[in-house]
Amino acid sequence: MRNPILILLILFSAFIQAQEKYQLSSHILDISQGKPAPNVKIALSKQDKNQNWVLIDEKYTDNNGRIKDFLKEESNKNNNGVYKLTFYITPYFEKLKQKDGAFDKNLYYDILRRARINPTDFEENLKLTILLDKLRTILNLPASKEDIAMMEASFFMQDKLAIQIINANQSDIKIDEKELKNLWETNKNNYMTKTIYGLETYFIESNKNDVNQTTLSDYYNENKERYKGSDDKIKSFDEVKTKVIKDYNVEKSKTDALKKYTSIKKAELATNEFVSINEDNATFSLDEIKGAKVGEVIKPFTYKDGYLIVRVKSITPPQPMSFEQARAMVLEIYKDKKKKENLTTIAKESLQNFKGTDIGFISRDINGSISGLNESETRAFVSQLFETNNKKDYVILEDKAVIYDILEQRLLVDNIDNNYKQITQQNVTMLKNNELIKDLTNKLKKYYEIKEYIKR
Repeated sequence: MRNPILILLILFSAFIQAQEKYQLSSHILDISQGKPAPNVKIALSKQDKNQNWVLIDEKYTDNNGRIKDFLKEESNKNNNGVYKLTFYITPYFEKLKQKDGAFDKNLYYDILRRARINPTDFEENLKLTILLDKLRTILNLPASKEDIAMMEASFFMQDKLAIQIINANQSDIKIDEKELKNLWETNKNNYMTKTIYGLETYFIESNKNDVNQTTLSDYYNENKERYKGSDDKIKSFDEVKTKVIKDYNVEKSKTDALKKYTSIKKAELATNEFVSINEDNATFSLDEIKGAKVGEVIKPFTYKDGYLIVRVKSITPPQPMSFEQARAMVLEIYKDKKKKENLTTIAKESLQNFKGTDIGFISRDINGSISGLNESETRAFVSQLFETNNKKDYVILEDKAVIYDILEQRLLVDNIDNNYKQITQQNVTMLKNNELIKDLTNKLKKYYEIKEYIKR
């Protein structure tokens, strides 16, 4: 009763008969922009007995470039005949300030060429996309009154509750070293050391030369975007002068750094410091190092007030931690596991002789918090409450157990906000059509072989 998807599936066969169908649709894509063409007028004409075209309908494309509702299918009306669609594209292109609205074949091929798309492949994929869109339109299942009523019965239900809250007691947890070690043994591959990089380094400190005001001002004007504040506004030269001087000197030191980089690669210049680092103790981003091979010399990158050149001496990959190394991390998981076990045991015992406090009616969209729970805990509890069919049960949260008894249920029908009603209708439509497409896909998979070709 509380699961909306189950409710929909129960009534699914009845829904199919209730849908409105249309026999003609259209979809316009503007390939010059790679997106649908909205607000384009399309006129539908039918050929009469004298082979003249008679206008019978006019519509405008929606934001997705579609018109789905030409020629409504009705039991008392025969739509057989020859039809013509006229596309009024000139106003569309005039609005975009493009020339005459005519199809430019050269432009079309040029756009595809620059995107490295074969025209034949593009057109075949476009045909397939349009065909799939037509299929979705044909299979579209609108939400009926019965659908919406059943969904509302699920989402706008209120429960009157009696609850009891039990708080976890960490002092009740007794640590069994044997259990702790077994937990580590079972999950030891989850506790790995960090990758260790042995690096030979050479640091090039930036120039500390005095720079005249004009040169600094020119550098600032060329690189203004670097000097934005938290409000995303560019700071004045005077506000960032110290940083401008530093950045200028670092940049001017790059040539010297590149020369020394070349000398180190050629073994003409020796590195002057060895460091062993991992993700936890690195003083610079390891993005500069990751992916490098042993023996590789990394190009100079900015570091402190200068540049750092690095040769990768060794790479020690992650290894499983010993129990002693991992104990602190394992202990946290062990305590959490024991805490939930203790809460569950107490909750089951309390459920047998339950005498909770009546907190009145609550709903899915509860605002604020329940007494004894913060807002986050309240949301977690209510979410689990409305996902179960149990009238009397318990919910285990992070540090608490909530035992509940549903005393009464009622359905809100008169005070539902219109926005909620619209959202409900949209959700019903989406759920129905998703289930239909999934069912159709599964059916097709049984009849047709599927092969995947993946290039790595």
